[in-house]
Amino acid sequence: MAIDTINELFSKLSSNQTTIMVCGEFKRGKSTFINALLDIPLCPTDEHIATSTVSIIKYGEKHKVTRFYDTENGVKEEEIEYEQIKQYAKGSNLEIDNTVMLVIEVPCARLKNGLTIIDTPGVGGLNPRHRFLTLSAISKTDTIFYMVSVGEPMTTIELDFLKTDILPKSKAYKVILNRVDELEDDEIEEAINDCKKKVCSYCDVDNIDVIPVSAYLWQEYNQSHDKIDGEASCHKLIEKAIDEICYTYRLSLLQVLKKTLVDELQSILSIIKNEIANLSAPNSDKIKEIIASREKLQSMLYGLQNDGSEIKKQVSLVLKEAHANVLSEITKSSVLLSSEKLDDILNDDRAVEDDGAKWVLDEINKNIQNLIDNIDEEINFAFEDSLEIIQKDLNIDQYSFNGQMVANLKGRERKDGEVTCGMVRQVLPGLSVGGIGWGIASATGGFFSSLGTALTGTALGSLSVGLGSLISTVALPVGIVAGAAFIWQSLRCEKNARRIAEMRQRLAPRISLLTNEIQTYVNARFEEFNTAITDYFEGTAKELNAQMVDLQENYKKCQQDSLAIANRRKELESKLQVLNTALVQAKVLLSNSFH
Repeated sequence: MAIDTINELFSKLSSNQTTIMVCGEFKRGKSTFINALLDIPLCPTDEHIATSTVSIIKYGEKHKVTRFYDTENGVKEEEIEYEQIKQYAKGSNLEIDNTVMLVIEVPCARLKNGLTIIDTPGVGGLNPRHRFLTLSAISKTDTIFYMVSVGEPMTTIELDFLKTDILPKSKAYKVILNRVDELEDDEIEEAINDCKKKVCSYCDVDNIDVIPVSAYLWQEYNQSHDKIDGEASCHKLIEKAIDEICYTYRLSLLQVLKKTLVDELQSILSIIKNEIANLSAPNSDKIKEIIASREKLQSMLYGLQNDGSEIKKQVSLVLKEAHANVLSEITKSSVLLSSEKLDDILNDDRAVEDDGAKWVLDEINKNIQNLIDNIDEEINFAFEDSLEIIQKDLNIDQYSFNGQMVANLKGRERKDGEVTCGMVRQVLPGLSVGGIGWGIASATGGFFSSLGTALTGTALGSLSVGLGSLISTVALPVGIVAGAAFIWQSLRCEKNARRIAEMRQRLAPRISLLTNEIQTYVNARFEEFNTAITDYFEGTAKELNAQMVDLQENYKKCQQDSLAIANRRKELESKLQVLNTALVQAKVLLSNSFH
């Protein structure tokens, strides 16, 4: 992850640490070179015994040596005395007691600024362990000093190790040409060029740094400070190279850090810009829609909850006018049927025929049926007009108005229909039980059978009066002692005028009672419808209030979302500004040649 890389780079930069590994064939003067570089007789030197361990040498306030060694249970560590370095650094594997690495801390001025030196075993010996240890140390180093000697021509083993193991793996390397004190001054440049030529040709590289040095004369100079020895040792070239290595390495860390920071800043900027681009306040059309819906609901609620609202006035007016018209029609028809129409029926020649009674009853039935049909139609129109007003003014279709009215009215209508049938039978009982021979042949359904809408449901059907049996066999509780057939026969011999008067006298009160019951039923139906509308208005108002609460919550949420998005946008834009500034600064980092 980028943060891990950045933390690691900052850690390396803050520690100011640069690691140089010294490696090469055995007996190339590596240990002597390190002792001269550090001006400390640290690494043991012996013409006959080669270095066998990796020694990591770094700065410490006091001498401290930590030994790492192989055991059957893995690598262990222990602290040893400074004087024991030689015991564990040189010799066979048995002689060094399976030591694989020494970490040596010394109060050396050369190492105080973060320089770490790694001494390694020779790579060309017969012991493969030496090569393995050297290779394992390469990953821990920043630069490699590959030691060769003017006294020994570069071998194929040396060239192979350089080509195969150093060049592909090392970030930087330099060839250190040791023992130049064995050459004349004019031979040193020739030896350097010869070394470059061999390495470039064998390793297929364009150029390579070869630095001459005499580790022996450098040590002498450290002791005597003799200028001739110092110049002949070429130690200043090594010191300059190390300074350049430390600077170059630190610069490379800064360049990697710069690139990592720039890449990461650009990535973060891209993420923030994308988030800002995707930040969108709630759709303004949605907010307008919520406000419009809220205003509409408020208007509808006013119409439902206030008695003085226009819709209630219109519905009330329609129902009142219809109710008055229906009652007027019933009264008018009742009067006509009890007087003029009844006279017309009874004065008709067919009334005095043998089947005259049946004909009279049929005519009365027809008139009653016409009355009921007219009532049915009038009420139907009133209810439909009321529904149309409700649906139009409240735009209430979506709120299941019809369904609510069905639930409130349907069951009551059937019940009222049955009750009305019973009342009609009591008013005009059949001849088998009645006093004047008038009865009800059928009274099924209700007065509003043709309505067929969810407002009216199933109502009374046709109301008809029929003729029962001509001879009564049952005594009547109402005080009439003769059946209709007997009455009819006893009147046949009377004069026609008297018979008609008698029939009118007996039929008119029954017709009047029937129309009264029809009026009572009509009043109940209008009352039922008014109650249903009131219940519906109250129920719908509750629903609309609930919807109003939801709209208010949605509107409030939209407002909160808008505020949160605005705050988030402001926050991101502020961060964007800071990051853009940081990006500009990161890009100019290291661009100044004086850094």
